[in-house]
Amino acid sequence: LRPGRLALCCVRERQRGRERMNRVRLLGYTSLVALGAAGFAWIGRDLGGLGTYGSPSLFGWRVLLMLLAFPVSMTLAVASYRTGEDLQTVPGSMKLRRKKWHMFLNLFSLIAGFIALAIVLAYHKCPSMDPATGECAASYADLYSVHSWVGLCALGLLSLQFLVGFYAYWIRRNATLQWKAKLMPIHRYMGTVTWIVGLLTACVGLMERQAFFDYSYLYSSPRM
Repeated sequence: LRPGRLALCCVRERQRGRERMNRVRLLGYTSLVALGAAGFAWIGRDLGGLGTYGSPSLFGWRVLLMLLAFPVSMTLAVASYRTGEDLQTVPGSMKLRRKKWHMFLNLFSLIAGFIALAIVLAYHKCPSMDPATGECAASYADLYSVHSWVGLCALGLLSLQFLVGFYAYWIRRNATLQWKAKLMPIHRYMGTVTWIVGLLTACVGLMERQAFFDYSYLYSSPRM
């Protein structure tokens, strides 16, 4: 091929890549909106909404925050660099905006995850309060399930991933490109692992909560 025709083919291929990625991104955003709507409906119907300390509906905050942390915010953070483009050809200002957006979303996921952890510990300490005495009627043990330990692993991985990424690509953003290039595959791999563990935590938590509700799948069940 002639140089001019080869360049035109490259431009067209990049354009098709961006179009494919835009379609995937639209599908992903639509799925996130549907997931958020289903989560809010579940919180309102089965968890009693969003309550305060000493109320059974306090648990709704934990579900909401974990839903926002991993399935929503971290998914957007992972997708922020999946643009279908060669990042070497992206202007510096646009790349900086993506980096800031990526960092903000991961920071939000980290904060939401730790707040959710604090809420579930408070809920275990006082899941319900006796209205007559104002004292907690019962309490649950902490870290008693697979969901608890998988969730701690997810938060630990997210914390480590954020600290390493913040140091390498923000504090040391003027470091040599060779050093950043060596770290990038590890950063991407660990980010994907962290995201998958976070989604696994959410799935295991839904299964655990389903067992607490004692759902029945008989057609005669009043919950159907």
